[in-house]
Amino acid sequence: MAVSHHRYIADHHRDSGHALFVFGSLMDRDILSIVLDRDPSDVAVTDAVVRGFQRRRVSDEFYPVLVPRPDGTVVGRLVEGLSADDLERVHFYEGDVYELAPVHATTTCGRRETANVFLDAGDIKVSREGWDFDAWHRHEKQEALALTTALMRYYGRISLREVEGVWNEIKDQAESLYGYDEEAMAAEAKAYP
Repeated sequence: MAVSHHRYIADHHRDSGHALFVFGSLMDRDILSIVLDRDPSDVAVTDAVVRGFQRRRVSDEFYPVLVPRPDGTVVGRLVEGLSADDLERVHFYEGDVYELAPVHATTTCGRRETANVFLDAGDIKVSREGWDFDAWHRHEKQEALALTTALMRYYGRISLREVEGVWNEIKDQAESLYGYDEEAMAAEAKAYP
């Protein structure tokens, strides 16, 4: 993925709230808006990298997971200024298959920050395929928007543990609406190690 140098707001807002390193669909402003249930213009979003990991596709899903790799580098975004409620909403979106862990993220301008990242809690089936943001944007974003919108309607109505059961139902509905082609997506994913 080519690193863009965009920022949603000025640096002076980054000091308040929580910092989160995102590396998948949450790098997309539309997805982030749906998850937060508002325009994310009050949080700072800066391109950043985290070392010691590699990004892989979760088996049979459109989203990635980080796996440890000593020589790995993952390009993502540092999201700063999130409230406790924002983090709860993101955790609901991520589900209980992920857990928060601290990492050191380095922004494109060289600033190093400690941030949290959602890592595999031990239950995720990881594929050998890579995950690429640009490919996701071209081929899977529309389905992801539908899935995210449907999932976040459950926020505050069901527990985090119940998300997985709802997710499978929502996924099936979205796949039938968007004609999701699993074989085509697997072929696309193999092009991005």
